[in-house]
Amino acid sequence: MKGQQKSASQGTRYRDLDDEALEKLWKRSGDMNARDILLLRQWRGGLAESGVELLDLKKSLLYRTCLLYGVRIESDIEDVFGDVVVDLMENLDTLPERIEKSFAGFFYWRTRKAIQKRRKAIPLSVASPDSIADDDETRRIEDWEVIEKCRRTLTETQQRIFELRYIEELSLDEIARAQDSTVNAVGQNIFRLSKRMRECLAGFFDR
Repeated sequence: MKGQQKSASQGTRYRDLDDEALEKLWKRSGDMNARDILLLRQWRGGLAESGVELLDLKKSLLYRTCLLYGVRIESDIEDVFGDVVVDLMENLDTLPERIEKSFAGFFYWRTRKAIQKRRKAIPLSVASPDSIADDDETRRIEDWEVIEKCRRTLTETQQRIFELRYIEELSLDEIARAQDSTVNAVGQNIFRLSKRMRECLAGFFDR
């Protein structure tokens, strides 16, 4: 019984809930994915205001993702945001089922895809010397590039958990739901990936 209850309460549960139930889940337990799914359904149902609200809520996630991948010029970030919005609107009626697990995760994936596509088409802007405040800012950019190199040494599951925890800033419980896992298993993965990241980063910064 416990195993069945766990399965029903995690990633697959959202598709079984109507709008009223999703709203209760969001407001009573603070389940942000329930809120996102509700707004997404309303947007797909023709309520444009819900789409605007949902995109506004995810803009900070887009900014963090852009910074992680070295996009720091404001106009470039706005272009990436525009690309993601157009992509979502063009595919609104056929968005994949996996959004039911984590819209934030899907939005992050679409943002990363938009960055990669734009880089292949035309180089993103290069900051002029005047746009970089000081050496500390340059070092922060270099540090993010090193972090990304180390992130790629993680397993596929660890990379996903890294994104959910440190980019999307989800709680352990939210990550467990998104991964159809348990809080204990997520915690163990975070411990292992943190150790691997420390070892990898030490190799760069001890040179």
